[in-house]
Amino acid sequence: VGSAVVLADQPVAATVNTQLPSGTNPMRTGQSTGVGQPDPTMYATQVMKGYWGWNSYCAVQNAGDTAFDVTAEYYNASGALVDSDVVGIPAFASHIFDQSTDADLGNGVYSAKFIGDADHPLGVVCNFYNAGTGAGTSQFQSYNGISAGGHELFVPRVVKDYYNYQSGLRIQNVGTEALAVTVTYNFGGT
Repeated sequence: VGSAVVLADQPVAATVNTQLPSGTNPMRTGQSTGVGQPDPTMYATQVMKGYWGWNSYCAVQNAGDTAFDVTAEYYNASGALVDSDVVGIPAFASHIFDQSTDADLGNGVYSAKFIGDADHPLGVVCNFYNAGTGAGTSQFQSYNGISAGGHELFVPRVVKDYYNYQSGLRIQNVGTEALAVTVTYNFGGT
């Protein structure tokens, strides 16, 4: 497990695919994108430990050119800080924050905040997964950490009972005060 830095003299984009070898049964894949703008603070909206068979881990890359201590903070659904870990990460390297092995986290769903500084911005990719013992438990999902929130967010694809697919939407308050959130769903243009 490692990290990479992609350099070019023109703008580029990168995708990352995590998968078991082709032909493996059950097949598990996850996709994320290269982090184009690392930030001193990154958020992960959904991390899990032992939640109905689901766990997660986040790969956090120090995008600075010297080693730095990165802080991971975990919050419960009430917004209370429940765990904090500090790990030294070498320049341009990454560390896996594995929620399934964090003895200070109880079983449940959390949000996370990863903190670097202006000289050590971070890139974050999180993965959540279940047992992988058969076709019904072989899910492996990946997403990029988020550097900032917004007052209005657009979610281009939400499904309910669409060929048996369901969407999940998890919202993280990245501010410092309690807030009310309104979600308006539009199905079929209505």
